[in-house]
Amino acid sequence: MLRTLAAMLLLFLALGSPISPAQTDDCDLVQSIINSAASGGSGVLPQGTLTVRCTLNATDTQGGRLVGGGKYGGTTIVGLVQGQPVLDMTGATNWTLEDFAIVSDPQKTGAQPSVSVLMARSTTRPNCNGHAFTNMAFGGHPSLAAVAFLGCEDNRFINVDSGVDTPTAYALYASDSNNALGVTSPYKTLAPGTSANNLWVGGTISNTGQTTYSANAAT
Repeated sequence: MLRTLAAMLLLFLALGSPISPAQTDDCDLVQSIINSAASGGSGVLPQGTLTVRCTLNATDTQGGRLVGGGKYGGTTIVGLVQGQPVLDMTGATNWTLEDFAIVSDPQKTGAQPSVSVLMARSTTRPNCNGHAFTNMAFGGHPSLAAVAFLGCEDNRFINVDSGVDTPTAYALYASDSNNALGVTSPYKTLAPGTSANNLWVGGTISNTGQTTYSANAAT
């Protein structure tokens, strides 16, 4: 059943997320919306497909609310950034993300992100707690994971769908290790060692690859 759900999810995201022409890059637009939402603000993503060819930077921020027009057929961020996260939230806290999808290179153009979303502790801000993901979808073709929580506390998934079409990648990876998976941030140095990690999941984690939770993750 999970594989069927994942296949439907990935097919929908791929077909519903056409990649913009090579000269098009919505990175500046999306980054400006993220910046406006930081420090307790609110940012609204436009409906449609937003193709980003950079890693979106929310590192070391005290977050706000970032909302789109719906996770299916509403707002989809297509990440085309080889070997890097699509959205980097290293060292960030207290973000609310709602009603959009983040998809990693769904048409396998060769610009394969490492993860769609990275949450980890940074050496400059060793926190990554208090995030809430509501009515979100993650999919596509990341090399490591759709979503990575590394040493993060008190984060919530509510009505979230996550699937990958990379057999060796994870739909969701949550670990006490701050340096798990070998994933890196282009903006920050990940904190060394291990930290408490817990994640409350109240949605669907469907995948065609792997799913793992840390030992103390509440599911």
